[in-house]
Amino acid sequence: MAMAQSGPAPQGAPESLPPYAPPPPYGYPVPPSHGWVAAAPPVPRDPRTAVQWMRILGFLLLFVGVLVAVSLASANGTCYAGSTSCTGSTLTNYLSGAANGVLVGKLLFTVGLFFLGASSGLMIQWLYQRPHTSPETSDEAKLTRRTLYGNGIMAFLVILLFLYLLLSVGVPVP
Repeated sequence: MAMAQSGPAPQGAPESLPPYAPPPPYGYPVPPSHGWVAAAPPVPRDPRTAVQWMRILGFLLLFVGVLVAVSLASANGTCYAGSTSCTGSTLTNYLSGAANGVLVGKLLFTVGLFFLGASSGLMIQWLYQRPHTSPETSDEAKLTRRTLYGNGIMAFLVILLFLYLLLSVGVPVP
């Protein structure tokens, strides 16, 4: 049984390959073949692990950003007690701290949105690059379609949240 070879055989190599031999036992090196074999086409890398970590980091940054903005932009309880403790320099310090809190919260929220959007885009790109060999009615095709729709919706929501973040302004005044 002769296998097809691409290109000329190296000098000293036999014109046909030897008959089939069983593979070597586990742990032993594979002996070199005497024929030239074409390389297999490159397989796209599966980005699901990177996507998962990007989403975890994105959601964590969203949470921390909202937590920072809410905690620093909230007035102290003494401001609502009817006392005059929130006037003058105390009010100025509160407004300064609230503005800084909102700024830091928006920055963290924006970086979190970036990670969520990038993970969705990466997953959509990977799904479109995969070779589709199964018919459209198979379970794999249905799962691929659902994953595409889910990532598309997530990317759309990221864009909406980013636009909301750009258009929202203000520091709450007690």
